[in-house]
Amino acid sequence: MVGLVSTALGQRWYDGNDHMDGGWWWLMGVGMILMLVALVVIAVMLLSNRGSPASESRGGTRSAEGILADRFARGEIDAEEFRCRRDALRE
Repeated sequence: MVGLVSTALGQRWYDGNDHMDGGWWWLMGVGMILMLVALVVIAVMLLSNRGSPASESRGGTRSAEGILADRFARGEIDAEEFRCRRDALRE
């Protein structure tokens, strides 16, 4: 009878999950999903900024003549100032 009671009590506290007990494994799954989402967001941000003019001017890949031509096209400078500055850049 004592053996039966100890077996019943032992099964009450043991749920068969040995080393995986504790409830932390779901947290790893959520962490992996969040990491995957973050990687996708970063990749989309990097690829979407690749060809924009703002990223080109920050990176310094646009030529000075190109910037000057853009300013002329927007009307920020007149034709005389454009020619003068373009000639100065070409010297």
